Amino acid sequence: MKAMRRQFLLLVTAVSLSNGCDVRSTLPESAEASASSEAVSRSRSPAEVVDQLNDYHQKRDYKRIAPLVVAERRLATVDFLKAVDRVIDRNLMLREIAEMRYGGPMSDAWDLTAIGNNLGVFSNRIKVINQRFKGETAIVTLQEGDNVPLVRATFDLTNEGWQLRPVLPPKSAVPELGKLADILVDLTQAMEQGLAFEGYFKAFVDRVLPQMQKVAVAKDGA
Repeated sequence: MKAMRRQFLLLVTAVSLSNGCDVRSTLPESAEASASSEAVSRSRSPAEVVDQLNDYHQKRDYKRIAPLVVAERRLATVDFLKAVDRVIDRNLMLREIAEMRYGGPMSDAWDLTAIGNNLGVFSNRIKVINQRFKGETAIVTLQEGDNVPLVRATFDLTNEGWQLRPVLPPKSAVPELGKLADILVDLTQAMEQGLAFEGYFKAFVDRVLPQMQKVAVAKDGA
């Protein structure tokens, strides 16, 4: 069980493919999304934009996130965040049911909550360490939750102010995340219908973990 938990936590980290930072993987270019929120003020520093992005993400306010991201990566970033948030939300729902049926310690062994603190500027908890400027580019160093190493987010100075230039996930990551969320929904429904703990454990081994691996190895054009 301990070995399975270690493998599971490694997969959780691998699933968190995009965090808007330059020390993880790279994201696909996409068409512009409509920006219905207020324009970014030129007087706002990159570190202040990080705080705004984080606040908007906690509120699931994707419309306000969009104009704070460079135009060519806006839609892909929002689509990825929505897919990750759906997985996180379905995991929380599943965990509540599991705790009622099987008890807290057992459900803790299968928890995807760690994904929420592997999303760079969009993580549940962040701490800005510093910001550095080089012409019209800025690098903000931050900590995701209690994680190490620290990560860096890149910002470009545009006509609308400082905007995040995130690394983008592979094109197949979003549909694979959608499949993972659907599996979590199926498992939640099975538990509500009386699934025994052995079946819950088997479902994670046979369905959830393999799908997490598919997300972790997603590639462009897959």
